[in-house]
Amino acid sequence: MKEEMDYLELKYFYNKNDLGFDTTSDVLPMFGVLGQEDAISSFELGISINEPFYNLCVVGESGIGKMLFAKNFIEKQALNKDVPYDLCYVYNFKEPNYPRFLYIKAGEAKVLKEDMEELVMLLKKELTEVYSSSNFEDKKNSIIKIFKGKRDKIIKQITEEAKEQNFGVKSTNTGIYFMPIVNDAMISDDQYDELPEDEKIDIAKNSENIQKKAAV
Repeated sequence: MKEEMDYLELKYFYNKNDLGFDTTSDVLPMFGVLGQEDAISSFELGISINEPFYNLCVVGESGIGKMLFAKNFIEKQALNKDVPYDLCYVYNFKEPNYPRFLYIKAGEAKVLKEDMEELVMLLKKELTEVYSSSNFEDKKNSIIKIFKGKRDKIIKQITEEAKEQNFGVKSTNTGIYFMPIVNDAMISDDQYDELPEDEKIDIAKNSENIQKKAAV
């Protein structure tokens, strides 16, 4: 016959004096993760490996404190290490696709960033004032006038030389084009295709000559 049990035996009773503290504020925070001794040992080993491009990956169930452990452990280890340099990427004017990499004394990268932002703002302000001034517009128009005069003179000279080779000159925003002249009129590409083959050969030779003179 089974011995009868008192219902009080189904409940665990403890004495608060056995805990060793009055409130949880008296308890020091635990450093580590409960039941993960092997993982902690592996993490400590990984952190001790001082090699470039070596990484650690911490995985586990959510809420077990893995990220807090990793952060606290690394901060503790960092206290015994030299303060690392700040690392910065800056624009490479010679090779824009390959930014330059700078090592800067710890804490000075932020200062550099703030200084560069201030410089950019200053340049925007000053350049805007310079380019919007009447003096700048006068100088710009003077330069444009000089180069336009030189361009017109060159085109006139090329036009005269092209005419001697039976070519007309067509000037556009993208460049200068030479059009064959047949019967005192410039012809289109379709009209050129209808010309006899020997006449096409002569036009091609003259075109090559005038192209060379224009390039000089």
